[in-house]
Amino acid sequence: MADRQNRPNVTQFSFENFIKLGATVVTVFAISLGPFVYMGQIPQLLSRLFPFTRGLCHAFWAPNFWALYAGTDRVLIIVGKKLGWSLNQDALGSMTRGFVGDTKFAVLPQVDAIHTLIITVIAQIVSVA
Repeated sequence: MADRQNRPNVTQFSFENFIKLGATVVTVFAISLGPFVYMGQIPQLLSRLFPFTRGLCHAFWAPNFWALYAGTDRVLIIVGKKLGWSLNQDALGSMTRGFVGDTKFAVLPQVDAIHTLIITVIAQIVSVA
């Protein structure tokens, strides 16, 4: 019981500590992002942090769902050519060009950045629920 009396009360809100913490966070952000703001490079910074324009698959394939999705599309192209399906002609060379860029699918539906955002949010909600 005496041990409880000697401990400081940590449940009490301190406006002074809140301001100190906020000032520290703002200072770190200002030091980190200040040069980018000064040089007008915030759009470049955001495009590198969130590279939505790169597409799902690019020159360095990751072993993930989108690589399997693109691989399935390639298999369906071969099947579709033999069966006479109407294919998206722009997509036929999309994965073999070796550039970093948007992937186009010839048979499977196109996947945009908003679709991946929705899938990610749903997966995160399911995992924390």
